[in-house]
Amino acid sequence: MWLEDLKFALRALLKNPGSSLVVIAILALGIGANTAIFSVVDAVLLKPLPYPDATELVVIWETNAELGQDRDGPAPGNVLDWRERNQVFTGIAASRQESITYLGESEALELPSARVTADFFPVMGTGALLGRTMVINADTVLRDRLSNADQPTAITLDELNLADRLEVNAYRDTSGNLIATRVERTEVDPLVVVKGPADAKMPTTQLTLAGFDVTTGPDSLYRDASGNLVDAVSFYDAVLVPPAAATVVHARGMVADLTADVVDATRSTSTIGELEIGGY
Repeated sequence: MWLEDLKFALRALLKNPGSSLVVIAILALGIGANTAIFSVVDAVLLKPLPYPDATELVVIWETNAELGQDRDGPAPGNVLDWRERNQVFTGIAASRQESITYLGESEALELPSARVTADFFPVMGTGALLGRTMVINADTVLRDRLSNADQPTAITLDELNLADRLEVNAYRDTSGNLIATRVERTEVDPLVVVKGPADAKMPTTQLTLAGFDVTTGPDSLYRDASGNLVDAVSFYDAVLVPPAAATVVHARGMVADLTADVVDATRSTSTIGELEIGGY
């Protein structure tokens, strides 16, 4: 019986090809629109966020009735107050969306970015897509040497700016996390010293040091633990990463791009960059 109905339908379509095309086009548009809408709903509402315990993540907003704002970003001071009085959440992190300008070789590009608090990644239960995150806690010493190098004053993370020159000390704990022990903002100077364990390396060209990618080149100087000059091969052989335990390395060079966490140990206006094996 259904074969007869199918034959009748095909004959009707062939007799009126114009109407048939319109009907087919409407069906195709309807199916395509439904598929697209479902894909968006599935990605935004149905699928869980790609984080551990995603159902326990919430967003906290401020409400300003006087200005008619139902959702307003909280002030930094309020976030600190929420943390102190928090008895509900495992942790409270803050973020602020903004954009940065990347100056390439041919044109400038505006890139989306965000400023986040130091505990953002632990609260989200994930790590960085590229590089390593560094944990800054209550024991981390934050100092500012901009006004007086001999007597640095205390500084907060909110006071750090893009392209600030930093000196960082860090170590790896038993869980493999990078813990910052000291972060200092230094005078406006083309040089910066980054100290910490070397995580990985690309022999004679690059190593990852305390979460920073340190780029080296033919003009770089290398010193052993005693401060003696050595060649690049001997230096990287001494680092032994991996598989040996992380070796502490001091890198002295220029921060080429703070957003990319790159220390260029070959580019400097006053001296050739140096990498030195040694302790703190």
